[in-house]
Amino acid sequence: MDDVLKVTGQPAEDFEVTARRYATLPKAQRTLANGVRAWFDFMRTPLSPGYNTRATNGRWDSKVSVLPTTR
Repeated sequence: MDDVLKVTGQPAEDFEVTARRYATLPKAQRTLANGVRAWFDFMRTPLSPGYNTRATNGRWDSKVSVLPTTR
């Protein structure tokens, strides 16, 4: 079943077409600036706060427990 065709009315494009289009974007080019940016993002990841699951569950009125359960 082709979900893309149902949603957009057009068939899904090939992976090669999508990959080629992405490869032409400036953010995908191998430059010194993009390399430094990628390295900086990688290094700051452990310092970034994680998701606040309690606040998110409260906002979405979720009944899923955020505390580990033991059996």
